[in-house]
Amino acid sequence: MTSFNIEEDMEHNGIDLSSHRFLEEIEGCDALRWVNKQNEKTQTVLESEKLDVLKTGIYNILNTTNRLPYAFFHNKSLYNFWQDKKNPKGLLRRTTFSEYLKPALIWENILDIDYLSEKEGKNWVYKGKKTLSGSDLIMVELSEGGKDASVHREYNLKTKEFVHDGFSLPEAKGFLEWVNSDMLIVGINLATKSIDHSGYSGSLSILRRGDVSFSAAEKLISIPKEDAYIKPARVGGNIIIEHYLNFFEKKIYILNDDLEYKKLDLPSKIDVVGACQNYLIVKLKEDWMGFDTDSLICVYIKGEEARDSRPKLFFKPENRVNIEDVFITKGSVLVHVLSDVKSKIIEIKKINDNFEYAELKLPSAGSVISVMADEHESNALITVEGFLRPPVMYLYADDNKNLKIVKSIPDKFDSTQYEVSQYWVKSTDAIEIPYFVIQNKNTLFNGKNPTIVYAYGGFEVSLVPEYLESVEYAWLSKGGVYVIANIRGGGEFGAKWHESALKGNRHKAHGDFFAIAEDLIERKITSEQYLGIRGASNGGLLMGVAFTQRPDLFQAVLLERPLIDMLEYHKYLAGSMWIAEYGSSDDPEMRLILLAYSPYHNVKKEITYPEVLLITSMKDDRVHPLHGRKMGKLLEDLDKPFLYFETRDSGHSSGVDFEQVAQNEALAYSYFHQKLM
Repeated sequence: MTSFNIEEDMEHNGIDLSSHRFLEEIEGCDALRWVNKQNEKTQTVLESEKLDVLKTGIYNILNTTNRLPYAFFHNKSLYNFWQDKKNPKGLLRRTTFSEYLKPALIWENILDIDYLSEKEGKNWVYKGKKTLSGSDLIMVELSEGGKDASVHREYNLKTKEFVHDGFSLPEAKGFLEWVNSDMLIVGINLATKSIDHSGYSGSLSILRRGDVSFSAAEKLISIPKEDAYIKPARVGGNIIIEHYLNFFEKKIYILNDDLEYKKLDLPSKIDVVGACQNYLIVKLKEDWMGFDTDSLICVYIKGEEARDSRPKLFFKPENRVNIEDVFITKGSVLVHVLSDVKSKIIEIKKINDNFEYAELKLPSAGSVISVMADEHESNALITVEGFLRPPVMYLYADDNKNLKIVKSIPDKFDSTQYEVSQYWVKSTDAIEIPYFVIQNKNTLFNGKNPTIVYAYGGFEVSLVPEYLESVEYAWLSKGGVYVIANIRGGGEFGAKWHESALKGNRHKAHGDFFAIAEDLIERKITSEQYLGIRGASNGGLLMGVAFTQRPDLFQAVLLERPLIDMLEYHKYLAGSMWIAEYGSSDDPEMRLILLAYSPYHNVKKEITYPEVLLITSMKDDRVHPLHGRKMGKLLEDLDKPFLYFETRDSGHSSGVDFEQVAQNEALAYSYFHQKLM
């Protein structure tokens, strides 16, 4: 279909698209009036009393004290960020390693975000920290309302106070890294309305202690306006600069002690994942110098080897295996891999000039969802969980491959009544696509089971098994079936799995998703009138494509923080950063492709659609709430059924505290109950 015909269809719908522009105003009177009206309607339709019951149940599950306290190593201590009923915004706290291993450990409170918010009259959301090995100084990142744009302020872990006249950066999107205790490398974009560099900074500066402001900082490096962004990163004892040409391609520079940078001779499609001894560990996302895509290689940057040594193979995954992450301890490298979407940990040690490999025997099958490791520590903490198995934390030591359980939580539900199956289905081009089905063991394959399919399919993000405590409470225990779809565009099988659905091949991810839905129906697990789908962000775009292209296939469609207008997505907030994923309508050929599936441009007046639920956030400065608003307004103008709900302070997430997350989940499951049960 040509762009003329699609745009002509929009005109035939009788809608003046320019009338939707008022929705661009985040807090404009007309926009807020429309949003408030839709929020009230949605809460009424989904029944406030039932919403409250679901919200309370989910909140109690999330906010239990019986959770694992995930932590990070710093200066021989372990730090944890903890949220609960008393501290919904959270506490940064610390303990010793020996204390952490105790069943009932004692924490020392370091920074109280609830107290800080009340004191300063701000809705602060803790977004993280930058530490410097051997120093008590950290840079704390705080966001007002959960936005990506944040302030950064220097904090002293010893005195437990913000440093008077210390480093302090204004609200902006950006990155920073410590050079030493008196110097930062900083890249922030103060021109918040600029779309240059996707809203991030196109330059890095050296900020020294005593500089009166960021504007006084010494410029280090700048990149062309058309490139994505630039950021510093500390990898081991090295500072590297990552110059992103686009979301997936980059140039890597290394900084020396004189603050001079040198470009490393590497391909553009890589990730620097760690440093060990005199070399960087790099993950290849394309074939290079005889090394295969998805391999790990060593790039020597120090010592004699750096002068004339070519890169060396560090680890090559087997077929259908993807490297998810790499963790460095004092004596080894731990590589987390996915094999058919199931986790393994490979231990690698360098012995003289050779590498020795061993697979750690994880005592229970499942997904590795956390590894707490540090290059200065011999121990690491590995946490494993599954769809029906709560998290279990194991102690790893360099000198002992026998993992020991150090923390666990009891089952939150009776897992023996459920089962997990992994199925494979051939997509439209005969490529086999996996998906997981979680259901009651007594489920009858009669086509009448209420079923939710969750998918993402983009940006090399892998969907792996995670403990389904909230899903069990709100859905499985009510007789529902839950499905995780591992479609192309994700990272489950490496770079090629992702790249196979980029830009003009986006239809392959859509085809994978439809193939899974049809396979569920073919197996009589469910049928069209009992089938619901859910996705957020890029997954929300997928859901928009699904309900506009196959409205016959689904009874319920939930789009959360979705991309919707694919002709203009790159003009808003961080959108231009994703051109490498989707392409741009500025390219005539890509315009035709984007128009063919852009949900906003493919709603037809004469077609009957399921009543969709759109959930967005006013403080989302990554995917503009305009997307969800425009789709809601279009459906309203065409007299199509829809529900819409917009939160105020959750950024590009389902919530910044347990109450917000519970509210979001209650809306979602109340909707699915009403439509599918």
